[in-house]
Amino acid sequence: MRAPGLLALFFFGAVSAAGAASPLPNGAYPLPQPGSYHLDHIFAVPRGIVIGSSYFPHLLSADTTGAITLLTFFYGLCRDPTGCPAAWSAFQAVREAARGDPLLAGKVRLVSLSFDPTHDTPTEMRLFAASVGEDARVPWLFRTTYGPAFLKPILRRFDETVAREPASADGAVVIDHVLRVYLIDPEGYVREIYSAATLDTPTILDDMRTLALERQKRVGG
Repeated sequence: MRAPGLLALFFFGAVSAAGAASPLPNGAYPLPQPGSYHLDHIFAVPRGIVIGSSYFPHLLSADTTGAITLLTFFYGLCRDPTGCPAAWSAFQAVREAARGDPLLAGKVRLVSLSFDPTHDTPTEMRLFAASVGEDARVPWLFRTTYGPAFLKPILRRFDETVAREPASADGAVVIDHVLRVYLIDPEGYVREIYSAATLDTPTILDDMRTLALERQKRVGG
């Protein structure tokens, strides 16, 4: 079993890793082959009520089942380069690689869910979606909620803590949060949690391939 991401260890307790492989000359360790390790079921994604580019509601579970999903929380006015912009860059890299991978194309989606429903309205979600473009091979969905009452239960289930800071001198909105990216299997279970320190594109892709191979074995093709 591959050791889970650092954040998953803090989030759900220590998990024993398999024996370490020999390091490469630069001190790094080679990645295990996709399908040669197991990712634990960490928790089930909550149903939750979210909205996209219109005000018509649907369940978050509709966006996190039926495909391998990479989900993160964000807010449109985020300026911290180690926060939302880092997740954005990682999502772009994963999308570019996955759209040309026969094992992943058509089986993966990306979801960005806003922390800031006051500013991040359906109109903003529509603009974000337009900025990344449509691609049925790897759709990228942008979601928000009607307001804090709808957002809080979702954050609670993900154990996400956010704090809205007073606006800075230039009026910029600051929402304190820890960057987390969740890898979710087609059944809606979180199988890995990446932090800013572990947000590595090759690792994410291999974890996605591992889930794809797992599903192939289960459904027989």
